[in-house]
Amino acid sequence: MGPSGRSGTRIVTYLLMATTLPALVLAALTPAIALVPISLILFVAAWRLLKSPARTFWLAPGLAALACVVVAVPGVYLYREFSRLARFSGDQGTIAAMRMAIAIYYEKHASYPDHPGNYVNPSPPPFQCPALTYTYSATTGEIRITSANSVDDCR
Repeated sequence: MGPSGRSGTRIVTYLLMATTLPALVLAALTPAIALVPISLILFVAAWRLLKSPARTFWLAPGLAALACVVVAVPGVYLYREFSRLARFSGDQGTIAAMRMAIAIYYEKHASYPDHPGNYVNPSPPPFQCPALTYTYSATTGEIRITSANSVDDCR
């Protein structure tokens, strides 16, 4: 048959099923558990569409749109999680660099700086997590994060 007949519907259905299976895997890997039943419903509906395309052809565009949503929602969630993790990791690296600079300052001057900004700049570098605060002990040279101790604190 031509593209407007039964084979055209099969192509749309196979494409729909091909996008739904990765959505099932992605939804199973993320905490968005509500997407797993939606993905299963999409897959079953696409399978039924493959078996009787004449009655259910109107389902193909709706299922395709729903499949896009099922793929997009975990993608946005994972993007936000990874960007939050990257910000927190960047701040951990900034603190490590500050500790190293304090150690170098101590090696040169045989004393710790008065506050963390005295060894390089007038002020400490900016942090990625807005909630991050730290304390510095001028007697021991220890710098410690007092807030944003986990990725969950870095929004």
